[in-house]
Amino acid sequence: YALKDISRKLNNLLPNLLEVNVYDDNSNRQYIIKIKSDDEREFSSRVLSEGTLRILTLCIFEYDNEHKGLICFEEPENGIHPFRMKSIVALLKDLSVNFSDEESYPRQVIINTHSPVFVGEVFKLDEQKNVKVWFSKMVSSITMINNKKAKLAITKMLPVEKGISEDERKFTYNEIIKYLESSDFEETIKEFSKDE
Repeated sequence: YALKDISRKLNNLLPNLLEVNVYDDNSNRQYIIKIKSDDEREFSSRVLSEGTLRILTLCIFEYDNEHKGLICFEEPENGIHPFRMKSIVALLKDLSVNFSDEESYPRQVIINTHSPVFVGEVFKLDEQKNVKVWFSKMVSSITMINNKKAKLAITKMLPVEKGISEDERKFTYNEIIKYLESSDFEETIKEFSKDE
């Protein structure tokens, strides 16, 4: 049943892929994953694109009852069409759990992205309870090295907060709008502004 659910989830994200199958290759002591496309051709996981493999892996994690702990995912936008970003964001959110739910295994997802489209879709999520967005920026810091002052460029992580922040340790609404505008992502900016 899990394979049917995984196939359905993969098909929702990549409509031309219909079915996921796993074959036991006893002679080589391995399993082979094959994906059937809408034109009835079957492809081994060895020839699938990186983007397709990433989505397939996430779909499998969602239906793996043994999966617990932490997933760190760098640049989930790579290999993914921007129109699919909303579905990827929803899938990644579904992989995490509410830590106050004592019945669930603890599962957390940490994403590193450069995509304003991805960030915009995160802000559109209906349920923001378990979602936190942090913005990193390079800042200068003066420190002492071998009894001499040295200027270092360091990365500073700042939580993103809606509204106007009096605290300089948070990113303001206007700074995020400026960031989202860098992608020419008009709808996201309208949605984000509407909530304000």
